[in-house]
Amino acid sequence: MKVYIVLAAYNGEFFISQQLDSIISQYFREWVLLIRDDGSSDSTLSIIDNYVKTDCRIKFVEDNYGQLGTAASFFLLSQHAYGLGADYVFFADQDDVWNLNKISNQICFMRQSENYFLDPVPVAVYCDLAVVDQQLKILHPSYMGVKKINYNLLSEVKNLIFENSTTGCALLVNRALLEKSLGSCVSGVIMHDWWFTLLAAAEGVVKFDSYVGVNYRQHERNQIGVNELTLSRFFISKLGKGSRKANKIFFSRVLSQAKSLRDVVSPSSKCFPFLDELSCLSEMGFLRRLAFVVKYKVRRRGFISTALLWCRILIY
Repeated sequence: MKVYIVLAAYNGEFFISQQLDSIISQYFREWVLLIRDDGSSDSTLSIIDNYVKTDCRIKFVEDNYGQLGTAASFFLLSQHAYGLGADYVFFADQDDVWNLNKISNQICFMRQSENYFLDPVPVAVYCDLAVVDQQLKILHPSYMGVKKINYNLLSEVKNLIFENSTTGCALLVNRALLEKSLGSCVSGVIMHDWWFTLLAAAEGVVKFDSYVGVNYRQHERNQIGVNELTLSRFFISKLGKGSRKANKIFFSRVLSQAKSLRDVVSPSSKCFPFLDELSCLSEMGFLRRLAFVVKYKVRRRGFISTALLWCRILIY
């Protein structure tokens, strides 16, 4: 069993050592860590070099692609891991800290999830996270709780396409899912973790484990962090000034990702008709859009979120 961890680094000098130490300290020892730097201008590269020299399981991946961005870097690393024969791939962010039994617990959960099927199918599993501050003081014991994520609801493509339920640092994917991702149109993908979860939901299965495996650090350098949802903040963000323009941008990206997903899933997949219709959303009039949301009953967490999603689809 070949277990790989991939980490896309960028200006991570403040926290990357703690993340690497937490990986090295895992109870499960048989792993390989692939690190790619995306053009850091601080001391990240020298820190990585020191770890590469002291632990043969840590490998630095060099290429001539330049600065790719987070999603593309992780795609490149995951494809590299697949080429090296990876059976399972974890995604690590540079600023978090993993609990000591994260790898062992998630592999056990993954194997249990795979055992439901006679043949290899794409599987993605993810765990919960503790939200912490810069000093690792717990702010919220459950990321899923503070974000009010309904993981059962978001295991279906029709709902997941509008809202990502996973964070990359909590995600584990199997080889069948890696193989399915090969050749994906990265330009149409919003984030790597969202894409892998969508692919698994479309062609296999997505499973959530309530085990808390990551200390998810919040700081001013976070590319994507946690904002506690309040009713007033929710309405301001969705209905405030400039929301119509933001809605256009959001749906253009969602539709681009939906089209990319439609192009790689099997036409026999139960989600294919939904993706095919969604891809044509910009060409639909009001009544066709209304028929679309009624037909597929797309949902988000809670009544208000669902109602606003329907409104956003209708006014796009």
